[in-house]
Amino acid sequence: MATISSAGVGSGLDVASIVSRLMSIENQSMTALNTKQSSYNTQLSAFGSIKSALSSLQTAAKALATPANFSSFKASVADADVMSLSATSSAVGGIYDVEVQGLALAQQNASGSAYNASTDVVASSAGTLTVTIGSSSVDVAVSAGSTLSNLRDAINSAGAGISATIITGKIAGIDKAQLFLTSTKTGSDGSFSLSNADGNLATLLGNITNTRAAQDATVVVNGVTVTSSSNSVTNAIDGVTLNLKTTNTGSTTPVTIASDAEAISTKINDFVKAYNDTITQLRKQSTFDTNSKTGGPLVGDSTVRNIISTLRSTVAQSFSGLSGGVATLADVGITTAKDGTLSVDSTKLTTALNTPSKDVAGLFVKGSSTTGVASAIEALAKGYVDIEGIIAGRTDGLKSTIKNLDNEKSNLQIRLDAIQARYEAQFSALDTMISSMQTTSTYLAQQLARL
Repeated sequence: MATISSAGVGSGLDVASIVSRLMSIENQSMTALNTKQSSYNTQLSAFGSIKSALSSLQTAAKALATPANFSSFKASVADADVMSLSATSSAVGGIYDVEVQGLALAQQNASGSAYNASTDVVASSAGTLTVTIGSSSVDVAVSAGSTLSNLRDAINSAGAGISATIITGKIAGIDKAQLFLTSTKTGSDGSFSLSNADGNLATLLGNITNTRAAQDATVVVNGVTVTSSSNSVTNAIDGVTLNLKTTNTGSTTPVTIASDAEAISTKINDFVKAYNDTITQLRKQSTFDTNSKTGGPLVGDSTVRNIISTLRSTVAQSFSGLSGGVATLADVGITTAKDGTLSVDSTKLTTALNTPSKDVAGLFVKGSSTTGVASAIEALAKGYVDIEGIIAGRTDGLKSTIKNLDNEKSNLQIRLDAIQARYEAQFSALDTMISSMQTTSTYLAQQLARL
């Protein structure tokens, strides 16, 4: 809007004040447009907050609606020094008595120790050292004049299924080296043998002895003996891996496999929190407070009312055909308050989760004959927040209206500037005319006074 720089110079007429008061009346139209646009912006922001809450609800519902979550198991062991455990969804609940009679060991061979690793030659000529593991053999090329260090490096580079290392110690005050060969696999599957058809390593191989035989792990589970080539035993208890650490021969360690109620409970509580946050946000934006006499920006909005109604009816539905006397969320300790939010009785929920006969999963996960609360809420939330969803349609409409108001305000401002310019011109002309009349009046008064 243009500003008045000067007026009333000749006559003392307060042109600036007059124009300002007239324009305050003219600007009422602009004020009305600004108020209307501010209201639409507030509604747009409110829908943004609602969309954010619904997106979080969709994420929490999706996490809970995954069937595998209700098939997760937790494995615990009475003595963690003996073993650690991990369980998959294929595990079966129960208590197992486990005795670890032996750990899986890798075969180890060692040479004599009368060598200097870097100077004593162990290969009289070029040749081949053959490493045989099971039915597979790998040839290690050995150069003429190789030292113990050279042989170690050749074995480690060949990928023959054994690793070589040198340990140096003092014998009669002199440093002497010993070559250790260890299978890279534990158990009988990693048992190896050495041969040297060329005979270039005859002296060295003649001094190599077996210092540790390959051994499979042996565990006894509920009286049944199980062997494994690895200390990660996967063939003893269905869906459970026993990671053996030490033996407990002559005694047993209880292993308990149970449904992971804690993990499931956490996901249910996350879902309830996200649902309550969404209901609270919806009510905040659309409810009139009779105490403060103020209301949210979306008071009376049909879209918000429909979302609240649909969400509440979804969590309140009853399912038939679920086992264990489960039909509603209330049956597992989840109840609805007057304001539409949910609350969780953790004791009742834990009891339900730990009772195999109660089909808690059927309440939340979509099945052959039921939708499942979490599955249904996920689908609803997705429909609301998708790029072509209900909220997108409302926000697109608001954005379009706000843009149209911007155009209307621009056009109105042009008209207001023209009106102000006209007022300024008219009152400036009036000011000049009054000033001229005052000058003429003064002149005539002076002339009459001389008569």
